[in-house]
Amino acid sequence: MAYRRVATLDELWDGEMMFLETEGQGVLLVNVDGGIHAYADSCPHLGTRLSQGSLQRHLLTCSTHGWEFDACSGRGINPKTACLKSFAVKVDNGDILIDVGPAGVKDD
Repeated sequence: MAYRRVATLDELWDGEMMFLETEGQGVLLVNVDGGIHAYADSCPHLGTRLSQGSLQRHLLTCSTHGWEFDACSGRGINPKTACLKSFAVKVDNGDILIDVGPAGVKDD
């Protein structure tokens, strides 16, 4: 797979999150302090869509049972052993591009 344009910086402001689907994959985009991060839109606990949860600064919280993740790294805060599946992201001339293929999956 290759990088695909999925959104623009004008569509995803600092402190916001957005759900989108690309290549049959539900993706959660987050903008934290101008850094764009992409994760599978699925909590590792029960598969709840993380886009239904909340984003407060660097804290991403699942709506089902309150599992918490660092929105910049995808690492679990509560519980610490949980991690989100992340995707490679790059920004080019205001366009947000992600790679959801096997080569784009990041092992955190």
